[in-house]
Amino acid sequence: MKPTDSRLLVVSQCFAPNVGGVETHLTDLTKQIRDRNLPTTILTYQPLVTKARAPLREIDGSVTIYRLPWIGFGLFNKLEPYPALQFLYLFPVLFIAAFFYMLFKSPCISAIHAHGMVCAAIVHYLKKVFGTRTVISIHAVYGWLYKLDDKSILPRFLKKILSSADKVLCLAERSREEIIALGVPPENTGTFTYWIDLNVFRKMDTAECRKKVGIPADKFTVLFVGRLIDVKGVSLLIDAAKEMPDINFVFAGDGPLAAKLAGIKTKTGNIIYNGKVNNTDLPSFYSAADVLCVPSQYEEGFGRIIIEALACGCPVIATNRGGIPEAMDSTVGILIEQGYAPLREAIAELKTNRARLSAMKANTRKFAEQRYSSRNVEKIVEAYRLTN
Repeated sequence: MKPTDSRLLVVSQCFAPNVGGVETHLTDLTKQIRDRNLPTTILTYQPLVTKARAPLREIDGSVTIYRLPWIGFGLFNKLEPYPALQFLYLFPVLFIAAFFYMLFKSPCISAIHAHGMVCAAIVHYLKKVFGTRTVISIHAVYGWLYKLDDKSILPRFLKKILSSADKVLCLAERSREEIIALGVPPENTGTFTYWIDLNVFRKMDTAECRKKVGIPADKFTVLFVGRLIDVKGVSLLIDAAKEMPDINFVFAGDGPLAAKLAGIKTKTGNIIYNGKVNNTDLPSFYSAADVLCVPSQYEEGFGRIIIEALACGCPVIATNRGGIPEAMDSTVGILIEQGYAPLREAIAELKTNRARLSAMKANTRKFAEQRYSSRNVEKIVEAYRLTN
């Protein structure tokens, strides 16, 4: 493809150096777009979840990134329990920026790719005005959609914006089933799967990695990676650490519970927390751990860290919620029910049953290679239907 053939506009409320699975996916997607020399503009916000800052305008090969300043750090997390307020917080500025960009650049734009429901609403209105092909990626599994009255405002609104898209790509089959149940035409839907750089995420020497991370070499080690918020199950792991002093509990991430975690760290002696960890350093953490825990207390979209851990030879204990069961199976980990007791029981099981743990470790890398290579990007690129 020649750089002048087509141009892509990507709209997302989050992007690196903001932290999270969606942000990491977008970094991977940007790399694939850049490697194809596809002229692309990304419209996003400055980080809203972390205190990190980045250039307002950044050029990476054929990709130009615009980060919009907005009322910042902390408000996003505070509004998370209130979807309507969060929508009103995120929608206006990004919509205005995207509208004015299209006002001047629409003749050059062949497709718009939106990430998440807020941006789906944005591109719905852009399509009405400019008629450009739109692709929506949904990274979450909502669960509660089934419980909504189809005569209420929200499901009708969701159906309207999703049905107007040329393609809706869901991260999990369950999510696809949900939007079809809303009334979105099945032929306009599909699924996509995250991928990782298997040369970066690979098993390394455990002893060396434990030394690098600062983990005692002789203790069973549980790892948590992600935003430090209650719905991710952080408090459950802290409770487990208090009751299981002979196990290391390593936390990598940032968020509202960081201060609480830092305070408890000195009291328990078996909690290791060094704050936010760069993605390039995560393979050392996965390789140093015996098991990754993903005790999500909500409908997790897919759990990108699951596939990263598996590629590094680390089995997973994860809550049987949302898209997580599509990311792993019993050959590489344990799916548990929501709550503290099942989590503690699964940790204790893998600590004592080393044969079961070893069998899982032996399966992890092959599992990741078969399912999570960069070949997965092709479904997304095909959805753009750009000029060849």
